[in-house]
This record gives sequence, structure tokens and C-alpha cells, in this order.
Amino acid sequence: MAEVKNIYLPFTDWSVRAIAEGRKTQTRRPMKPQPVLGKPWKDWIIDPNEMDLPTSYSGAIPGDILGVREALVRGGDCAFYGTDGQPVNDDLDSDVGLWKWKRDVLPSIFMPHAYCRYKFPLVRVRAEKLGDITWPDCLAEGLEFPFEITNPNIFNIEKFAIWDAWETKWEEIYGTHDPDLWVWCYDWGER
Repeated sequence: MAEVKNIYLPFTDWSVRAIAEGRKTQTRRPMKPQPVLGKPWKDWIIDPNEMDLPTSYSGAIPGDILGVREALVRGGDCAFYGTDGQPVNDDLDSDVGLWKWKRDVLPSIFMPHAYCRYKFPLVRVRAEKLGDITWPDCLAEGLEFPFEITNPNIFNIEKFAIWDAWETKWEEIYGTHDPDLWVWCYDWGER
């Protein structure tokens, strides 16, 4: 059995709020480098008929722990979570939570692992094209809507609204939405 690893991914404030509210149980990240059909990719030949890429190339496998990195802000000499203003550490005897940086805001990508307050065991890791996301996966990405899907087996206007909202959210984070972009999907929700 493989040793459990901790992986830490940066998240936007919006994503952290969705995680805290229990709405976000998946995240997608672009593969680097992008695989090309018929060409070697990390010692793997990409076959157009068999797109089951080894999940070990993602840096994580089911059972590994996903740590959520979020932006921090300065509050005097202490660090606070940028999403909700909560202090990083209420333990006055610990130096975890003391502000150690020159800037007043620390982006999520630089958040120290010890400051992670959300950690989840991964239940599924898979490769897929960004355009292959399903509408239930869009909801698992944390999107909120003021309506219910009345019949999940038919295509209706609500489902198209969900996909459109997902594309918009992806573009806000990554700048462009390319349906042919290969991504790793990390899932920590119940299955």
C-alpha cells in the first residue's frame, strides 16, 4: 500500500468559501505539460482510444490528503484568513499565526502548509478534458444556483446555465476556457 501524501493546492477566496459551506468537493487543475495524442507524455504514449492516464502523474492518488491553501492578510502582528477574517491560530503560546512577511497580503500560493485549516482525503483522481465536465461536476465545483434541476435525465435550460456559469468561473481564474485542455480532477466528496 502506498504511503499517504499531503498535497497542497492554492484556492481563490470564492473557492474557499464554497469549501467552508460544503458546496465544493472537486477541483480541476491544468495538466503541465499538456499531453498530445500519439506522442510520449511522461513516459506514456497517449492513445486516442484509451485516455485513462495514470493518476500517479497528477501528484496524488485516492487516499492522499488535499490541503487547501488560501490567502492570508496581516492584522497587526498576526495572520488572518483572507476569506473570512478568522485568526490563523488562537493559541497565544505558538508562533504559528504570527505575521512573518513584508507584504500585508500573502497570496494563497505562498501560504505555509502549517496554516491549512481545510484538509480532505481524496476519493478520486482522474484526467479529463475541461469540456467533458458534467453538470453534476459543475455543482461539485461549488457553483450555486437559485433553481433546482427537476429532471436530471433531460437537457434543459438550467443545465446550460450551469455549464455557462462554470465556463465563466474558469475564465475568471485562468483567463480562458479551452474545452480541449487536459486537467486533473481531484474529488474529495462522497461517492
